[in-house]
Amino acid sequence: MTFLDKIRDHIGRNKASLEYRAASFVWCNYAQVRSIFNRLHNHVVMRLPDERFYFYKNRHWWRAGRRFASRGEYKCVKRHLGDLPAAVPGRLKIGLIARSSTTHFVDPLLASLGDGCELFYYPAYDRGLFRDIAELDIVWLEWGSAAFLLPALAARKGPGTQIVCRIHDHELRQASHMENAAWGAADYLVFINRDSMADFERLTSGRFVDKQRFVANAVNEKSFPLRRGAYGKTVLLLSEGFTPRKNHLRAVELFALAQAEVEDLHLLIRADPDFEGSDPTPVFARIRALGLEERVTFLMPRGDRVARKLAYVAKTDIVEVYHHADAVFSTSDHEGFHYAVAEAMLCGLFPLVWDWRWGRARDFWDPYVAADANDFVERLVGWGKSDAEERRQAGAQARAYCVERFGQAATRQSLGKVFPQIRQTEQSSPKRLILFAHNHLYRFDPHGGEKSMARIVEYLCDCGYEILVVVRNLKNREYKRERFGRVTVICVPASVYRNTVLDILHWWRPQAAMVWELPAREIWDICVGKGIPYVLFIRYWHLINPPPYRDMLSDSIDDEFRKKHAPIFHNASSVVVNAKHVGQVIQRFYGVASTVAYVPVERLGRTAADAAKHYITLVNARKSNGGRLVRALAQRLPDVDFLVVDANDGGDYPSNVVCRGYSAGPYNELMRDTRILLFPFDDEPCGTGRVVIEAYNLGIPVMGPAKGGLPEVILREHLIADNDAIDQWAEKLMEIEATYDDSVARVMEIAQSYDEERELKVVRREIEQSMSKGVRQDTMGFSEPSDDAYRMAKTDECGDQVIGDYRFVRCPHPATGSG
Repeated sequence: MTFLDKIRDHIGRNKASLEYRAASFVWCNYAQVRSIFNRLHNHVVMRLPDERFYFYKNRHWWRAGRRFASRGEYKCVKRHLGDLPAAVPGRLKIGLIARSSTTHFVDPLLASLGDGCELFYYPAYDRGLFRDIAELDIVWLEWGSAAFLLPALAARKGPGTQIVCRIHDHELRQASHMENAAWGAADYLVFINRDSMADFERLTSGRFVDKQRFVANAVNEKSFPLRRGAYGKTVLLLSEGFTPRKNHLRAVELFALAQAEVEDLHLLIRADPDFEGSDPTPVFARIRALGLEERVTFLMPRGDRVARKLAYVAKTDIVEVYHHADAVFSTSDHEGFHYAVAEAMLCGLFPLVWDWRWGRARDFWDPYVAADANDFVERLVGWGKSDAEERRQAGAQARAYCVERFGQAATRQSLGKVFPQIRQTEQSSPKRLILFAHNHLYRFDPHGGEKSMARIVEYLCDCGYEILVVVRNLKNREYKRERFGRVTVICVPASVYRNTVLDILHWWRPQAAMVWELPAREIWDICVGKGIPYVLFIRYWHLINPPPYRDMLSDSIDDEFRKKHAPIFHNASSVVVNAKHVGQVIQRFYGVASTVAYVPVERLGRTAADAAKHYITLVNARKSNGGRLVRALAQRLPDVDFLVVDANDGGDYPSNVVCRGYSAGPYNELMRDTRILLFPFDDEPCGTGRVVIEAYNLGIPVMGPAKGGLPEVILREHLIADNDAIDQWAEKLMEIEATYDDSVARVMEIAQSYDEERELKVVRREIEQSMSKGVRQDTMGFSEPSDDAYRMAKTDECGDQVIGDYRFVRCPHPATGSG
């Protein structure tokens, strides 16, 4: 059976063909692919003709069902989109390969580089890195299991590219991996502690000493806020499972000695009894033997095994877990760094660290490392007997120690000592914005709204902002990343829109967002959760009231619709509208004030064809029955020449009507032979209409109904009372023709008072005010811990006390296993 047949057998025998999305197959034969799958558990995505996605994980093919659909397709989308974001000239460019289980190691390290670099993420099976490596300054292979890429990368790298491979202690126990990897192809081999570096040197007979560097793990202090509330006496022991290396029995023994001298001392153990290699039975038995059932509580994850694994890797609810404790244990036999200690210290927990026999705990946590068991117990007893304020101060000092040694600033200095490029890169502070647009600004024949937003983006780029545009692709399933001048536009299928947005916000770290009203329904809660202030731009009315629209300043309000969309407006840092009328409607519906910034239109000069102006022009005949209006006017006024500008109209008009395709070029070319512009609208509300400002800049009178924001810009005597009244349109047209020169003069006077720069500055001011508010803390929903911290947990539908995806249980009974 061939490899292809085996895959077919896994995912269904009735599938006729497969469309591969796995670049690994291009350069790996079957034996190599099987070896990589079995040893490294790479995720490979494929798509069937029925558009269902499958990916390979943990030696099994998973169908993209409800749990995996977005993730499987999202992996495929990330490869098509390539690295996020596009490179900014002059910045250090770092390409990263990291498995999902290792990103929490490397994220804080690379985040310390701040805004002086651009980070590009590549899945391990993506050949895009081979394509881009010559343009990168540093290629970072997190976890040496990616070392099989080293020869291919070294052969393709540019003259200034350096390859860094960070090796963790787990890999040192894989003899064949250590012997066969082409370590010499790397420029630097980075280790997280000195013991792992010494072991590597021994295993490789010292052949790569000149490449070895020690750089400790990093922490991101912004992700772990200092805990609040009164300090109690709950000690936390956190691990993924009950494994021998963590030595839970030692923790229980030490706790038993201390609790005899300290009143109300509690031990909280977070571990998964179903974790691979986990055996909680000896721990439970020892707790019962010591009579500690009422003093020890277990915090166990809920859900199936896959969900628990993902929650642990993603650190779901982990901050809230830390905030329910007051001190943290590290009683392991060996550790590489022990992130649980670092993260707990950032949250204000007092650390008590056993002197691991491997890992050199004193290199990291020297003031908190106990010399022996007696010293450990004395430290715990002394902490437990101190008052609450002293325990709070001890936690604050622990956080300060951790930030000073392993925080973002300290890590940047450590990396700078190893990599000259990082040391030479100045720490800049760019003004980064992300724009969530409902339509592409540059492709698909952009119309008025796209042109206006593109002009705003261009202006903000001139002001020094870096802008990334993300479009929710509703037209097709295309994923595309393009560069238009100074702006990167990412086009994402609707099915993976939210996942991609989360990834972009994680890696690109914008300081504020600009949101059009349609995407706002999808991402407003993401912005709030990530603490990113957003400015809401209203163009269409889908967030204000469902059609039919009628008169929204007096008609009844759909309360159910309003309640559903109110959070979008109330959580926005600012709402920008293109007419006072729009602001009045929003104020009536949602009680939110808004800022008026009329559409920005560049003033263009007249063309040589202006002397031949003789058309009564309509742009977009499909809007508001415009085609019907022109047809009726042309029949009533056979001596008047009409022009319809529409790419796909195809209407049957009288002989005095000329049709012309729409052009996205300069508006002075579009209306080069226009005498009077018709601007009808009825069922679709409008701000002021970009085309109205464009026409006025060219001295062209405009006719339109007295609705929406049009009375704010169109001359009063050129307004139509009823959009469907053909007689009114014909009469008003003749009136304008009779006083044409006077109308042109008045129109030009209005155009002179319009200032594009002024409107753009209004938008910039709103954005800068939003950015000045800073990034808000993610809404974690922390409880206020008391002296019995674990009792502050919430209760689920089964009566269990819970923190997010974790539940509290007592020591299970030996006969029933129940808590």
